[in-house]
Amino acid sequence: MNSGQIGDCTEIVVMASAMRAGYPVAVPHGHAKPYDLLVERNDGTWAKVQAKTITCRGHKMFIPARRSKQVTGVPRERRYQLGDFDVLAGVEPGTYHVWLIHFDCINGKTQVTTTRCTKDWEDVL
Repeated sequence: MNSGQIGDCTEIVVMASAMRAGYPVAVPHGHAKPYDLLVERNDGTWAKVQAKTITCRGHKMFIPARRSKQVTGVPRERRYQLGDFDVLAGVEPGTYHVWLIHFDCINGKTQVTTTRCTKDWEDVL
């Protein structure tokens, strides 16, 4: 699979996880927004969710917390800004476990370990 297909699968796994937990999900059209999904909270407001595939190195798992973009054919990365999304959701390859962390816990980092995350949607919404 290419990176676009892997990203699409990651989004579908995150969407299914939220729906299994009882939260309605909406998918915005296009790729212009810094988030992939909208998940409805119990109070009727929507949380912006960014879905990422987890990278494994040794016994540690990392969720990328940076935004990739092609500029004149050259890949560039930048940190997410406050308001870009509310929840970062990482999908563990192979097991398809979904790890969640609220944006406030990222604090400008370009990656986070799953030890700082939860698997419970209620903890982050």
